[in-house]
Amino acid sequence: MSWRVVAALLLPLAAAAGVEEVTSEAQFKKILSDNPAVVVDFYSQTCGPCIMMAPIFKEVAREYEGRLKLIKVDVQRSYVGVQAPGRQQRLPACKLENQFSGGDERGLKQMSQALSAKAPA
Repeated sequence: MSWRVVAALLLPLAAAAGVEEVTSEAQFKKILSDNPAVVVDFYSQTCGPCIMMAPIFKEVAREYEGRLKLIKVDVQRSYVGVQAPGRQQRLPACKLENQFSGGDERGLKQMSQALSAKAPA
């Protein structure tokens, strides 16, 4: 078996534990309706704090896999039907629970933990 085939087989497994990139309003609405607790990162590829938070966001996604759905929306490329008032938004049951802006690692982790505790199992 070639390495190329092995990598192609492993990529979907790696993506399942990661952060999903959302590019359309329909995809965004489906994720919100299918998941009781969602953390949304409205980001820009030209934003320093956004770039700094990307690996932390992935780490939180791995930590809360199965309890929280973490997604990303590139505000310069995709419109998902909402304006991004802050960098991260938690939208359980399509209701804005909390938001913050900037590179606040501790804030992201604290809010994710609190939302996970509220989310139905």
